[in-house]
Amino acid sequence: MKIVLHKGSQEIGGTCIQLTTGKTSILLDVGLPLRAESRAVEVAQLAVDAALISHCHQDHYGLMTRLPQQTPIYIGKLGKSFIDAAKTFLGEEIREREYRHFQAWQPFAIGDFTITPYLVDHSAADAYAFLIEADGKRIFYSGDLRSHGRKGKLFETLVKRPIRDLDLLFLEGTMLHRSNDQFPDEKSVEDKIFETIRQQKNISFLLSSSQNIDRVVSAYRACKRAGKILVIDIYTAWVLEQLRQVTENTPAMDWPEIRVFATHSPDERLKANPDYFGDFRKRLYRHRVKREELHANPEVFLYFGKMSSFPFIETFKNAAAPVNVIYSQWLGYLDGSHAIYYGSDRIAAYRSDPAVNFVYAHTSGHATVKDLQKLAEALDPRMLVPIHTEHGEEYSQIFANVVMLNDGGVHVLTQSGGLMSEVVGAENSCERHIIERGQLLINWRSKQQIMKELAEKWIYIRVGGDKYRPVSIHFDNPCGSLNRLNGKEGEIGCTKSLDTAFENAIAAAPANTKKPRNKKPEHVVQAGLIQYALLHDMQLNGFPDFFDELIFVTDELKAGDIRADIIALGGKGGKYFPVFIELKGIRSFKRVLEQLRAAQQEAAKVRCSFVEMLVKGTGKTVETISFDEYKLLVVWPGAPSGEGNASILNAVAEEGFESAKGHLLLGEYPPMPKDNWDARKVFNSAVRFVESA
Repeated sequence: MKIVLHKGSQEIGGTCIQLTTGKTSILLDVGLPLRAESRAVEVAQLAVDAALISHCHQDHYGLMTRLPQQTPIYIGKLGKSFIDAAKTFLGEEIREREYRHFQAWQPFAIGDFTITPYLVDHSAADAYAFLIEADGKRIFYSGDLRSHGRKGKLFETLVKRPIRDLDLLFLEGTMLHRSNDQFPDEKSVEDKIFETIRQQKNISFLLSSSQNIDRVVSAYRACKRAGKILVIDIYTAWVLEQLRQVTENTPAMDWPEIRVFATHSPDERLKANPDYFGDFRKRLYRHRVKREELHANPEVFLYFGKMSSFPFIETFKNAAAPVNVIYSQWLGYLDGSHAIYYGSDRIAAYRSDPAVNFVYAHTSGHATVKDLQKLAEALDPRMLVPIHTEHGEEYSQIFANVVMLNDGGVHVLTQSGGLMSEVVGAENSCERHIIERGQLLINWRSKQQIMKELAEKWIYIRVGGDKYRPVSIHFDNPCGSLNRLNGKEGEIGCTKSLDTAFENAIAAAPANTKKPRNKKPEHVVQAGLIQYALLHDMQLNGFPDFFDELIFVTDELKAGDIRADIIALGGKGGKYFPVFIELKGIRSFKRVLEQLRAAQQEAAKVRCSFVEMLVKGTGKTVETISFDEYKLLVVWPGAPSGEGNASILNAVAEEGFESAKGHLLLGEYPPMPKDNWDARKVFNSAVRFVESA
């Protein structure tokens, strides 16, 4: 599965994550950035099959209409209603397109993906986290969530009954470097509102979002406790009307303690859209409160408004009794850098206005760090990726298994459960070969006991292309073909079935019966190394000077420019890296070095698939393998045929040795008599090494 975190790794808002399998691609949120200087994602250029919207805040859905018209959008029904409400009152067109609604905790499919929405506590109603399953992987996207709202039990349930076996958790971190201590929960906000209005001498204005239903409830409950009347505008009344799709237990305009203050502009919206609003306008005016009523007895009312309400606030300012302005949003909106919020500068000025009693009463819509830790510990993901945060670099100090992703980078969630950066976006023939070999190595590695038994008979099942083939590893027929037992049916060839390869190997004639015998020293060394590995838990022998481990993966790899006699996984100090091994005969060192460097460079282009092949062939994890620490290993067989420059001392003097600094290793086996070559003695001896500086 490929992952592109288009936006969200370094900022709050604008979240957009793309997940892609072989057949299906989806987006998790399509958010509008909150910062004016932040570049929005060019979502119109993204080829996706669908988009999932977690909730109805613009920093999560604001760019969804820029998606191609045919792209379906999955969103909660109430959330979609809230978005339509905002657009209608702003005079924006609601364009026809395919919206699909889901139900909380009910799985649904989008191509290769199975998605389960989890209703969560947030300052937006109908907010969801998502469990996404595909390619045998499980990802949890937190969206925006908290534990301290009026739906806090949803968070408690996630912690007490956590989702298991998560490969990756995208976890929001809005509250890093922010405190929620002053108002730790929604009840504390309600109490502050009540304390402010219960003995007021003038009207109070509560400034918050109409779609923050918890805040509307807090305002209503405070009014009921204080014997006051809650005044809402037309837009807020319509938002509460939409809530009746799911519940009758939240405040609405027809409740006894609520009145609606109607102004010209929103009323014109009602009249202009009769099909959309139905009889709402008629019913609304039954619960209307007029301006003169508010001014006649201002101390009776709490007005639920917005920052744009400042002109109305001004009409209540007088020397006899200050007007209460209860600011109930994030204080950051008043710092002078959020001009998009009309009226924020005027509201900020009220903090020093003697005619205004400025009161702050707000609890965050996002989880505290302590609660995020609880959730992360309960979910226990193999990897945790920071999103929706300005401080992702600090996650590793707070959470376990943190993996940082940068905006725009392409990453692959591998079958082994790791996450790797991808250098190229499309597979080529070389990459397909690597992928196919990796798939074969999974089966091959699972049959180590049978492989060991065959190795004792000098037979090895070679993995090549998309097939298996039994070959000889006898020192009299190194890496040579095998005959069938009676010799009448010719050589044993390749097969796509590993079981068939085993049957053919068992039915083969002795491994040294092939004529003419291949006695090239480099082939003898290759066969001997392989046999030793098969008999000793896949460990290659004779390399203790540099490697703690050298694990055999495969041999005779030929994929594009990737050519090596043996591919191994080197280990040193608990870290692993690919090793490209070439067994040098009489070829010049320069040619061998060029071949190995070309192999490494080609492998780097498909590093995700290449490292995945190493994982499948060894059982190690992606996190432990560093491709950039690769080694190029040239080994000379200690045989007379390696004449000329077939020694380390000569090779070190050749052009190219120093150009591979830190990556090139040279090894040489002790010389053996020309007529008494015994591979078994060679592989019980150590290799002498020289490492490039």
